[in-house]
Amino acid sequence: MRLPAMLLLGLFFSSFANALDVLSGLTPQHAVMADFNRDGRADLAVANAFDDTVKIHLQNTQGLFPETQSIRVGINPISPANFPRFLLVTDINRDGYSDLIVLCSGQFSLGAKPSVQTLLNDRTGKFGRMLAQSTTDAFTGEEFPVQFAPGEFTGDEYEDLAICNLDGKAVRILEGNGTGLFKVGQEISIDTSGEGPQDLFVYDQDRDGLEDLWIVTSNAFLVVRQISPGAFATPVAFSLSVTPDSLRAVTLAELDGDGEVDAALADADGRVHVLSGVDVQGNSFGVSTRDAPSLSGCSDITAVLWDSDTVLDLAVTNRTGNSVTILLSTGGAQSLPTGNSPRRVEGDADFDGDGRNDLIVANEGDSGDPGNPDVTLIPNPNTPNASIQLVLESDILLGNTFDFDVPAAQGLGLSEGNERYWLIDSSRTMLQETDSNGSEKITVQFPFEIGGIHFTDEHEGYVLERDSSRIRRFEIETEGSESHVEFDSSKSFVFDPGEIGFSGLAYDEEQKEFFVSAPGVGKILRLDEDGNLLTEIETEVPAWDLAWDEGAQRILAVNPGRGEIRAYSRTGIFDSGETISLAETYQLFESVGMTGVAWYEDSDRTFVLTTAGTLIEVEGGGIVDPIPTSPSENILGMDYSIDRDEIYLLNSSGFFVRLEGEDYGDSEIFSLWPAIVADPSFDPAGLAYDDASDEVLIADRNSPIAARFSRSGNFLGFRDFSAEVGSIEGPILGFDLIESPVGVCFRTANALYYGPPTEAFHPPYSNRGDLTWLDGAVYYPSLHSGELIYLASPDSPFQQRISLESPGGAEGVSRGPQGKLLVLTGGGAVSLQVHGIATQSAVERWNLYD
Repeated sequence: MRLPAMLLLGLFFSSFANALDVLSGLTPQHAVMADFNRDGRADLAVANAFDDTVKIHLQNTQGLFPETQSIRVGINPISPANFPRFLLVTDINRDGYSDLIVLCSGQFSLGAKPSVQTLLNDRTGKFGRMLAQSTTDAFTGEEFPVQFAPGEFTGDEYEDLAICNLDGKAVRILEGNGTGLFKVGQEISIDTSGEGPQDLFVYDQDRDGLEDLWIVTSNAFLVVRQISPGAFATPVAFSLSVTPDSLRAVTLAELDGDGEVDAALADADGRVHVLSGVDVQGNSFGVSTRDAPSLSGCSDITAVLWDSDTVLDLAVTNRTGNSVTILLSTGGAQSLPTGNSPRRVEGDADFDGDGRNDLIVANEGDSGDPGNPDVTLIPNPNTPNASIQLVLESDILLGNTFDFDVPAAQGLGLSEGNERYWLIDSSRTMLQETDSNGSEKITVQFPFEIGGIHFTDEHEGYVLERDSSRIRRFEIETEGSESHVEFDSSKSFVFDPGEIGFSGLAYDEEQKEFFVSAPGVGKILRLDEDGNLLTEIETEVPAWDLAWDEGAQRILAVNPGRGEIRAYSRTGIFDSGETISLAETYQLFESVGMTGVAWYEDSDRTFVLTTAGTLIEVEGGGIVDPIPTSPSENILGMDYSIDRDEIYLLNSSGFFVRLEGEDYGDSEIFSLWPAIVADPSFDPAGLAYDDASDEVLIADRNSPIAARFSRSGNFLGFRDFSAEVGSIEGPILGFDLIESPVGVCFRTANALYYGPPTEAFHPPYSNRGDLTWLDGAVYYPSLHSGELIYLASPDSPFQQRISLESPGGAEGVSRGPQGKLLVLTGGGAVSLQVHGIATQSAVERWNLYD
């Protein structure tokens, strides 16, 4: 018998898969997920307040989360009084691996001040602490920070932090410099008769390019608008239908399908206040209160795509109810059991790899009791409701497509006499050699992790061990096609580099002095030829690689978070005159840092290796002859030429790639640097192929223009699309040419812009790049990595989610041959997927006859 559709919907949402319980530490406060070791599986990090630890749980092949590392955090790592409360996943050193920033609230009476500490991933999922120099005394006196959010609050393009100061009734800004270090910035006073800031959210609602603060105190919801970089307006309070006295958390999201951002506030009295259409003037379209029997002692709230539609739902932790309540956008509610006293919930991870958002709940009341879960992982049982289905027809690995490909290279050496480049790979145990054509020649395995390397001849020099205070003399021997390393002598010195180890070695052959970098403690060591310490040089920006410029008699130092080459005298005096800032010249380097630096004596030239995978010569602040070292990494966009059966990829290193031939196994790489040099403000963001003109178009990130290239890589000038789409607000993430009369489409995080001049706003589901237009529909990667978003038309109010057969999600998406959809997958192994598209009827979609 056929049941009514509404009844079927209710039955569909009533069953749930079993939750997974994870034991961690004492009094868990916050749990976050990321693929820390890049094996395609989501891993877990937990902040535990009462044992001063962050614990790492790498997911194994059975889908379980055993503890793999326990890290003591805080200014005083001996006394258990630092109280880690909140975690942020980020990539500080831009090596493609997720790092962590930890907020510790501290307890002054026990000698532990509040602090922020950076934990760097060593690319295996193991973390090392940056030591005292990177642990910030965020507050003074009896103040109590409880939560933070990242944003850009100073105008320097580096990630800063805004911290809720509960007892101080203020928000404190910590200013980042791109290196994992923060300094105390301004304090924004929050005038409230109740308790101070409990929670905050960062969001640029008015799309002026400046991020604003949305704050809840115990009895108020306020917005603090950033009116210019680093300058904030007076806090403005919103009107609420009920005067609360126990607000605990806030989230902003598009909750009702009207394209305007809404706010949802969790109240410990068991209510959720929803403000529709909030703006930075403190206005809203209206306020409503969501109630449910299971709401009790609400402590946190997040927006999540939980059921089968594309309108966000709300997940609320019930601290006194030992549960999470899902408030569905359709008006219903579900209650899901957790451990004792759930403190925080996250809804942006997929721990079981099924392409759906799951919930991660930290249970404050379980305190390591083996009978109670410290973290509850709740899988999402609902299948996305899509009117189409992707059918995977082929999956082509691209790993062997390129002659030279060293993803996330960590350092650089330069052979004397023959101008050959040596890259330290991401494991730091392999050296890979290339020439100016980017062709790989020699690969050498080392028996330890390389901290830094300096060549004194074609195949010999000095190497620094990363984890021990030892410099070794080496020579690379080659027999036929095989190469190996031989060691002659070693020099030991005494210095503790902390958990990060050493990273950078330079050698002054005239004075026979070594320079060694210890970035975790912010120092460069000057040693004599026997390893005796001559000088400890303190650096404001930690150095991750070093070179000695014999001509200028300067130490050259680089950091992955900065687009500059810093210069120091032999004794450690910073030389701003000799420092070269590429970020001041080229827009691209505001988001690209440097992992390696080398100086070539024969011609007095400096070379750097960027975090985007580019090896470049720097001459007078300009760029000469860039070489791609990782063309398959960090893909920003892709497109397909129907007439030529060719695929074009754009990567973040300033190159585009043409794939052709059988299984697209033949490749050619072309440089975008002629366009970047012609217009230094040009920052590549998206790619489209114009079959009509036989040109490759590369979109700019900040304006509706595109650089024009022939298919063989000749720069042809710029094309302005302002007449087609008007002005664009917000960074451009995706770009495509589409059938007439529309012509062109640009995508930002929360809008589609297409011609003739108009715009269609959609919920801000995705800040991932690229888009494609196929048969009148739009496809682009979801914010959640395991899905694509499908729009039946650009102005459709309904987005549909399509699961991908790839845990790494989509780096690029494009129309393909014969109406197929091409998806370039991310994560571990990069592959090109070819999908057929099947249409589902409503009966198939909802199983109406089952």
